[in-house]
Amino acid sequence: QTCALPICFPVTIKVDRDLIKKLADDISKDNMRAARIIRTLKAIFTEKYDAFPEKVSAAEVIESVILLSKSNLYEKNVRVGVDIPDSISMPMSFGEAQQIFLNLINNSVQALQVSAQSERSIWIRGKDEAEQIIIRCEDNGPGVPPEQTQYLFDLFSGTKREGMGLGLWLCEYIIGRHGGKIRFDSEYQVGAAFEITLPKTE
Repeated sequence: QTCALPICFPVTIKVDRDLIKKLADDISKDNMRAARIIRTLKAIFTEKYDAFPEKVSAAEVIESVILLSKSNLYEKNVRVGVDIPDSISMPMSFGEAQQIFLNLINNSVQALQVSAQSERSIWIRGKDEAEQIIIRCEDNGPGVPPEQTQYLFDLFSGTKREGMGLGLWLCEYIIGRHGGKIRFDSEYQVGAAFEITLPKTE
């Protein structure tokens, strides 16, 4: 008897190294963002921030968030404009303020991916009033459908603006614990706009 051995031919598999690198980078970014959220949540829901009241420069916080988001903004072709007076400070920790603007900017970037606008833009503007500060985050994306606006700040609301389920709820929680409010501006027609009001700090 003869035993026929299988004949194996070499198989060439083309590896797209650029794609693999991009996927690895995306996973790393998601992990870093998740880690930041977890750290902030752990701190927020403990006595850490209550024990060490702080105030931070809004302009410095936003600058740090744009730096953290730089590669994502460049990749998605989104421009961020900032008009924040140096006099505006926020009555909270640096980490809390960062989390607010990371969520707002990330929401706008995601919404702008389905925008027909040739120039995708986010504007963060602030003004210093007698007893409060006002900061607005605006984008020129597709906006939010009217039937979804009442659920924007619900936990895991599941709106079509991906990522807002936890993000806006967390923004409202952080801002509310420091005596402020955040609202969706339904009269803004260019895209979507969120307005933060906070008491002034001495």
